[in-house]
Amino acid sequence: MLRIACLAAAAAVVEAAAARETMVYLYCMNETSCAERVDKAVAKAVNITHVVVGSHNCRMTDWKRQTQGGGEWCDYDQYLPQIQKLQKAGIKVMINAAGASNLASNPFYTGGNGMERLVALAKKTGAVGWAFDLESHKLTLDDYAGFLTKVGHALKPLGLKIQYTCARGFTPSMEYSTLLPLVDYVFDMGTYRGMPSRFDGAWALVPAGLEARYVPGSSTAKWTQDTAATFLAKYNAHAAQGLTTAGLFVLDTSTEDWWFAFLGQWLHGA
Repeated sequence: MLRIACLAAAAAVVEAAAARETMVYLYCMNETSCAERVDKAVAKAVNITHVVVGSHNCRMTDWKRQTQGGGEWCDYDQYLPQIQKLQKAGIKVMINAAGASNLASNPFYTGGNGMERLVALAKKTGAVGWAFDLESHKLTLDDYAGFLTKVGHALKPLGLKIQYTCARGFTPSMEYSTLLPLVDYVFDMGTYRGMPSRFDGAWALVPAGLEARYVPGSSTAKWTQDTAATFLAKYNAHAAQGLTTAGLFVLDTSTEDWWFAFLGQWLHGA
């Protein structure tokens, strides 16, 4: 019986380690830059489980302009070969939409066609879900909750995941008790500055049982290797409490190799 219990405990440790994830942002500015950045991600695929693919031509505020005259909103169709390259490397792809400043009156949100387009693009690209940059001081908690609820009704029945970004400057976005039950991930931009206290403050707000939905973000523009080492120790200390995913913003051709080592050390429990 003791041997069985030990084996079960060991299996549980392995399962917990396997559940770790990394979530990396990558922006497609044009086909050339997208290909270069995707190639870099593919070369480091052993340390990346998820890539959030973004485009400045996928903004909810552009819905009316892009769809006038029968056009289509959002341009991920043109990046499909690069998205498929990531997927062939074993990386799960989420696609990104931004532009939430006038969300309450935006026909993308108030009508039904926006949700239909989200579903159609996810299916066409094979994405596992959508990541939303909801960065606007105009948004109330009701705006956040209403939007994420409507998106959930469209995406969740299809098994598609939902992520949104949060930060201390957008106070309602930090209302985790209301918003985390509506999503699969929240990507915290408040940790970009590399201040451990920001992580501690955000972690304290995460409801019990939903710890795996919190993703602390790191910034290639602001973190150093010493910062990464400090946070890696903190992440490992919180793994037993349910932290599973480490985030990175943003991958480009200048991203140094030590970043991927940091992601790998978290992902593989080194």
